[in-house]
Amino acid sequence: MKNAVIAQSGGPTAVINNSIRGAIDGLKAAKKMDKIYGARRI
Repeated sequence: MKNAVIAQSGGPTAVINNSIRGAIDGLKAAKKMDKIYGARRI
C-alpha cells in the first residue's frame, strides 16, 4: 500500500490551491497511490 500526504505552507491562495490540485490530479492519473491525504494545521 502506498499513500501520499499533501501539505501546504502559508495561507490559501489561488496559486497554492492550483498547485495542490495539480499534485492530486497527477497522483490520481499515475494510479500508484492507494490513498491521498491532506495535512491540516489546526
